[in-house]
Amino acid sequence: MNEREQLRELDALIRDNQLDRAVELGKELSGAFPDSFQVQFTYAGVLRRLDELDRAREILLELQRRYPENINLLLSLAEIARSRRDPQAAREHYHKILFLDPFNQAAK
Repeated sequence: MNEREQLRELDALIRDNQLDRAVELGKELSGAFPDSFQVQFTYAGVLRRLDELDRAREILLELQRRYPENINLLLSLAEIARSRRDPQAAREHYHKILFLDPFNQAAK
C-alpha cells in the first residue's frame, strides 16, 4: 500500500476508536514516511488521544522546525501546552497563530 492508502487505514482506525491498533500503525508509518507532514501530524494526534503528550509534542516540535507557520500544528502545540499546564508555552503558540491569522477564533 502507498502512503495515502495507509493514511486512510489509520484514519479509519482513529474514527473507530481502535487507538491501540492506530498507534501501532502510526508508529510504523512514521518510520516509513519520516518526511510526510500528514503521517507525522496524524501519528502525533493518536499519541495525544492516548495522553502520550511528551512524545506527541516531540513530533510536533520537529514538524514545526520544517513548517513554522502551520496554524493547525501551532494549535496542536498550544493544546498540548495547556494539557501539560504550561500556560506560557500555550500563550506563545496562540500569539504566533494570531500574528499569522488575526481572526483565528480558536486562538482568541
